[in-house]
Amino acid sequence: MNNLKISTRLALLIGVLALLMLCMFGWLMQQKYESALRDRQQLVRHQVESAGGVLQWAHGLEASGKASRAEAQALAKAAIARMRYGADEYFFINDMDVRMVMHPMKPEMDGTDLRGFKDPNGKALFVAFVDKVRAQKAGYVDYLWPKPGRDKPVEKLTYVAGFAPWGWVVGSGLYFDDLRAQFWSDVQRIGAVLVLVLGAAAAVSVLVSRTIVRRLALAMAAADAVAEGDLSHHIPADGGDEVARLMRSLVAMRDKLARVVDEVRGNAQSVVVASAQIAMGNNDLSSRTEAQASALEETAASMEQLGTAVRQNADNARLANQLAQGASSVAAEGGAAVGEVVDTMKGINQSSARIADIIGVINNIAFQTNILALNAAVEAARAGEQGRGFAVVASEVRSLAQRSAQASKEIEQLITASVERVEQGTRQVDRAGETMRNIVAAIGRVTDVIGEISSASSEQSAGVAQVGEAVVQMDQATQQNAALVEQSAAAAESLRQQAQRLVTTVSVFKLAAA
Repeated sequence: MNNLKISTRLALLIGVLALLMLCMFGWLMQQKYESALRDRQQLVRHQVESAGGVLQWAHGLEASGKASRAEAQALAKAAIARMRYGADEYFFINDMDVRMVMHPMKPEMDGTDLRGFKDPNGKALFVAFVDKVRAQKAGYVDYLWPKPGRDKPVEKLTYVAGFAPWGWVVGSGLYFDDLRAQFWSDVQRIGAVLVLVLGAAAAVSVLVSRTIVRRLALAMAAADAVAEGDLSHHIPADGGDEVARLMRSLVAMRDKLARVVDEVRGNAQSVVVASAQIAMGNNDLSSRTEAQASALEETAASMEQLGTAVRQNADNARLANQLAQGASSVAAEGGAAVGEVVDTMKGINQSSARIADIIGVINNIAFQTNILALNAAVEAARAGEQGRGFAVVASEVRSLAQRSAQASKEIEQLITASVERVEQGTRQVDRAGETMRNIVAAIGRVTDVIGEISSASSEQSAGVAQVGEAVVQMDQATQQNAALVEQSAAAAESLRQQAQRLVTTVSVFKLAAA
């Protein structure tokens, strides 16, 4: 049913309605005919029963002795012969021996044996009358019989009833030709009206079908246009029926779809532009991140070199501290020697030789201290701003080393002079003792400074190591950021391509001019 067109469905509907109306018409006409037939049957039955009442009256006369049977029968026959009903209906009487007793329309048949009397169909109708009375005492019998004044037999229905006291059968019949003629006349008249009604209904259905189909065709064309992407197609939506409401729904759908497509198109264009800008920004950020990663790698390498230098500086500082401690011990021994010179001048030559050796050691220590101070100054210069304080200390250490060397030279000159000038030994010993005390104090200060340098160098080494680790971590984080930026750039490019495809997809829709 869903595959049938609306026009076909309407035609089927009209056909079914026509068939139902025809069936109803046939049933009603059949009921009308049967009702008319029943009315006629009732009529003829009542009339025959009336004739039976006449027979009862005549038999009453016989029974009361007022008349003989022959007289009573003659009265009954005469009365019934004159009885009429309907247009020209009459009564007849025959006996149970199938002899005609009285027939008002054909008196020549009176007293005639009717056993061999048959209608055109070969039916022995009077024998059938007697058989019906014998079987049921009364009943209907149909047969063919000509109307009065005519020779052509027609259908007739007769009701017969027996009268037992005299052995008679009284009956009367009605013809069917007028009933059937009336039936077919009604069929033709009502059928003509029905045909006109069905024709008008068919014409109206065709008109309605064409109207509906034409408007549905417009709706289909509008839907096809929308399906093809034409959202500017005009859709007529006048009227108040279901098709008009469907048209208005299509208009609302088209307008809403047009707004959605327009909004999607604008948003897609914005996404394309934004994704392109994001891609450009990501590319620039990727370049900057890669440059930063390279710079951090170089910084990490430099920090590693700086750490190595700082560790070497710390090692040298510890060595200088050890040497300073050794110099302090030597200075103490020099002081003891001067004391011995004060105590005894006799061993001045041996002491001078020993002091000369000690002076050589001091010179060596001063020389090494000078070199260490020079190295410390160089490392401080490499350390830049952080090594500025260390450079000042190194400069001071160098100055002290030079002073130590100068003092050693002066002591050597004094010892040499003491050999030549023994006479002046006592006075020079006092000066030498004072000088040695100065040397001991200076060497003590150098030792303290070198210790501080060693401690600071150790702390600086630890700090540089921490900075190096931080730079390495920053480099790793920068590398990860660079990878994430590349992924973001790829995602932005994918988003731009998808947005461009979306723009291409919605571009098939044709919108109405603003």
